[in-house]
Amino acid sequence: MNKENIIIKLRDNHSDFWKTASNHEDKNSSTDGKWTVNENVDHINKSISILINFLSTPKPMLESRFGLNDGKSISYEALVEKYHLAIKNGVKSPPPLLPSTDLNHEELIKGGNKLVKDLIHSLNNWSEKELDQYLCPHPALSLISVREVLYFTMYHVEHHHQMIKRISINRFNYENTI
Repeated sequence: MNKENIIIKLRDNHSDFWKTASNHEDKNSSTDGKWTVNENVDHINKSISILINFLSTPKPMLESRFGLNDGKSISYEALVEKYHLAIKNGVKSPPPLLPSTDLNHEELIKGGNKLVKDLIHSLNNWSEKELDQYLCPHPALSLISVREVLYFTMYHVEHHHQMIKRISINRFNYENTI
């Protein structure tokens, strides 16, 4: 997937996520001890913010700190499979990515929309070659290429989008059994 397609998917996936989150009846509801809608949104926003900081770091500093990729990036599908394996093996979000407890929904959505614009803007400084060349640390996947971390970001928001959809489904099912 080229950079232009990645940008489109990042924008569209996040837009769909925030639309569903905004339309959710109870932003602070949860099922099965999972995160609430607001907590999912906060987690996604924190993830994007960290990625923007990484992408804004001077490339020579990234190279000296993390090295360069010696091969090509894996496919989107292979990255998703690798992430599912990490989850199956018990990987959890590290503390900096855990959601806060006192959350304002409107601020989260507004902030998230700005973050995605900033993320896309930061990609203007990256060439197709550099997306495969530079390595990025990831808490669940170790060092992966920048292209792969962008694939992860596209999938990650889809994953959390499904989580907030399940909150609605579980709530509907619960209310219909009463």
